[in-house]
Amino acid sequence: MVGTLVLAGTFVLSARSSYPWVSDCGESPLFARPLNSEHAVFTARAIRVGHATKISGRWAGPWAIGVVQERFWGLPWWAPPVVLLTTHPFLEGETYFVDGKRGRLLLTRFLPIVEAGWCTRTRPVADSAVELRLLREAPSANEVRIIGIVHNPRRSEELRWERARPANLEGMSRAEIDALEEHERYRVVAMHDVSHVIPGARIRVTRPSGETIVTANAKGIYEVAGRVADDYTLELLDVPRTRRTVPYKVEKKELIQKRLFWLDLDIFWNGGIEGRVRDVSGGPVQALLDLRSTDGYLSGGTVRTDESGVFRVGALPPNRYILSISPYGPRDFSPYTLLYYPSSTSLEGARIFEIAEGQQIGHVDFAVRRLPKLKLQARVTWPDGQAEVDTEICIAYPPTDSLCSGTTDGNGVADVEVFGRSRIRAWAQKFVDAGPEGYWMHYGDEVELDTDKLPQRLDLVMSSRRRFFRKP
Repeated sequence: MVGTLVLAGTFVLSARSSYPWVSDCGESPLFARPLNSEHAVFTARAIRVGHATKISGRWAGPWAIGVVQERFWGLPWWAPPVVLLTTHPFLEGETYFVDGKRGRLLLTRFLPIVEAGWCTRTRPVADSAVELRLLREAPSANEVRIIGIVHNPRRSEELRWERARPANLEGMSRAEIDALEEHERYRVVAMHDVSHVIPGARIRVTRPSGETIVTANAKGIYEVAGRVADDYTLELLDVPRTRRTVPYKVEKKELIQKRLFWLDLDIFWNGGIEGRVRDVSGGPVQALLDLRSTDGYLSGGTVRTDESGVFRVGALPPNRYILSISPYGPRDFSPYTLLYYPSSTSLEGARIFEIAEGQQIGHVDFAVRRLPKLKLQARVTWPDGQAEVDTEICIAYPPTDSLCSGTTDGNGVADVEVFGRSRIRAWAQKFVDAGPEGYWMHYGDEVELDTDKLPQRLDLVMSSRRRFFRKP
């Protein structure tokens, strides 16, 4: 009876203490043999997971009860086909490739409990074709192998969230905010790759002693196998004119160090937009531009103009796009009003660019007027008049994000810079450490004003409003 309770308690404690998140620490290298005596590698289907949130009707959580599908090493032959998986985000019904470790303690070492792990190669089986191929067709101990998948252009989409994030966190308790932020982190298990692999893709492999052609299999996996460490260049062949690729290089020293080298080969979209930004007087200007698709899935990213005011956004997939200048509002590196091409201050007046596969659009030109930079003194107090020190002054140029700068002195006063000919919102905010778990952001009431009619001093008042942030 006592033994049964101890075993049950061990399982419960392992599940309850399972925390699936850790700061970004990269990913473990490829392997074809056990890394140590605790290493456990197998595949398992998650039949039940900890109930943290639901994604498309399936529970997601920090632990899972899994049914073992295929064993490689680390699980005793006599162990049952059911295992408790911990320290990883899991989605109910998904089959996982598990790169984990057994417990070090005497009891956990002999129980079917495996830490699926932080910074490991644990992932859905659908995303583990390369790992499984290496394990099923292991290279020799001294062999150098370059392996990867050939992809057509790709993008990621999220499955539908059952729980929507509130638009405003004000009024929520610390516990509610903690729970919401924890739920949002499970987005990682909701990502799925909708790219297409290229079966039969041909790759030219060049090294100092010659070249050869290798062909990807039906799953798009290619291998440069049975070779020695050397300098290699890999180039995809037969790329359509409307798409593009680049040569991929692997240096000898990398292969000496790793021996098993993962290198995916990607084909990129080849659409593009280019143009020039000039001042209304005709001279070139340097500015920041942003290109985004109207469906919200894709971003061409932000680009800067060169010294002559020329910009180019490339590698664009077919889609409909909107181009803007100074997307974050006027800044030192782009002192201009937010404009949507050709010259609208509102999204409704933006021109939509429809880019077909491989299409190039040129002569997309902006004419802008530089905004003057002005000084603004602000003083921050509480409603009783007490000055607030070490507090930031935040300025926003609607509808763009805010920029917080200038910290108040012992008298609650700070000097900040703003740009003229603008309508702005201003407020004060201060971060207060709340211990190892996080910190509070206290902030004051917002004030709206025209920068062409700045007061001699802007008075900002702190309020009781605050928001909790969890530390990573």
